[in-house]
Amino acid sequence: MLSIFKNIYLSLSMMSLGGSFSAYLVVIVTIQLLWWLGIHRFNV
Repeated sequence: MLSIFKNIYLSLSMMSLGGSFSAYLVVIVTIQLLWWLGIHRFNV
């Protein structure tokens, strides 16, 4: 049971390390999508 929690903790810590990079990518993609949608909405 403890090993399961240790594996979950390890995977979560690895996700938080790699998660900062993926979250950075998600933020950039979201900003670009909002910017693109905003430009096309106002330039119709």
